[in-house]
Amino acid sequence: MCCRSALRRLRFLALLIAVLLGTTTGVIGQTSPAGEAKDENPLLAPFISRAFIDSIVEDLGQLQIEEERVDGVYLDPKTLLLWAAEDNARDIDWHRAATYCNRLVLAGYEDWRLPSLEELETLLRPMAQGAYNLPPRFQLTACCPWSTTRKDEKSAWNFNFQFSKPFSGSFSYTFDHRALCVRTPQEEERLLIEGLQKEARKK
Repeated sequence: MCCRSALRRLRFLALLIAVLLGTTTGVIGQTSPAGEAKDENPLLAPFISRAFIDSIVEDLGQLQIEEERVDGVYLDPKTLLLWAAEDNARDIDWHRAATYCNRLVLAGYEDWRLPSLEELETLLRPMAQGAYNLPPRFQLTACCPWSTTRKDEKSAWNFNFQFSKPFSGSFSYTFDHRALCVRTPQEEERLLIEGLQKEARKK
């Protein structure tokens, strides 16, 4: 969207640098016993500074974060919760779903979690188009995201966005179950994301 063309250019540049660095293997980062850089072949002498490479990597990371804040998340205007716009994309059991969200790094944030059943229910859009009754920004690959809400000692609730109601399943059940992660943003984070997404819609 707003950043993708610039991101692609920087990725190409980073790839080009990596190729060029590959031709200088054995030169960059090596020093002579006296502490001086080797210069056995002037054609292979280092010509790209480490600081420059680090700056490219940092720019790539920042652009990826900005891109994810525009396209990779959904900020619910009703609850002000911030959702990952995509699930984990494969069948998963309850314990692994919680672990997936706890380890997720998206849009520069690391405090993602598995939602409660009540939080999942707030996403329901009964008249939504498509297979699942969700806001259009979501890309759900199966019907039923897990929640943290337990039914009993051996099972937990999930919400079926195809049939618009909750179901329960054992912790080990996986078929069509997903991890859809959520976090509660600070006000300044929410305003930042709102601004980026509003700016993207203008382009």
